[in-house]
Amino acid sequence: MDFKSFLLEKKEKETADVYSFFFRPKEGDINNFLPGQFFLIKLNNPNLRPNFKPYSALLPYNPKTLGFGIKIQGQFSRALFELKEGQEVFIAGPFGKFLFKEGEDGVFLAGGIGITPFFCMIASLLLKNYSKKLYLFYSNKVLADVAYKSRLDELAAKNKNLKIIYVLTREQKEGFENKRIDFEMIKKYVENPFSPNYYICGSEEFLNGIKSLLEKNSIPKEKISFESW
Repeated sequence: MDFKSFLLEKKEKETADVYSFFFRPKEGDINNFLPGQFFLIKLNNPNLRPNFKPYSALLPYNPKTLGFGIKIQGQFSRALFELKEGQEVFIAGPFGKFLFKEGEDGVFLAGGIGITPFFCMIASLLLKNYSKKLYLFYSNKVLADVAYKSRLDELAAKNKNLKIIYVLTREQKEGFENKRIDFEMIKKYVENPFSPNYYICGSEEFLNGIKSLLEKNSIPKEKISFESW
């Protein structure tokens, strides 16, 4: 794999255990990528096995800045968190075929840090003034876990075609859906739930549950795309 040298530009705290990391290439421009694709980040640390992990791009393409939303869990992400600004990492990519199908409405179903590829997709589509309807169901346990809420709300405020439904499964809050995502919830917000394409990203448990839910309610398999983290 062709790993290139990058420097940590900055990191920003989003929630208690989610941080945004921004890297700049040591030389040249970042390889162009499509929203939904991922990169491999490698650390020069002999104690890590493996010493690289995949992360989806968080922001639309910028030739000089590559952003990732990362949950600090496990040995690798903790080592990443310990990096100081200006330290070197190695990044390869892009990879992956988890891509938005333009020309149709889209329903995004995100569990936790599974929001990252969808943030990139939605922001990229809105930059192009995408005219079809976009629905984001964003599920977390409690409000404190909801990363990027202010930025998502800002995107929704600027585009009438984007509807965001925040879902909390272990906390009761007014203005939120306070249960697990089910098909009744989807029908409540999506005008014609059998028309859009569906995109799922989250833990394996979340992904399998939502995928099964859609298939049981006669959503064709060809309309369902997914990626686990």
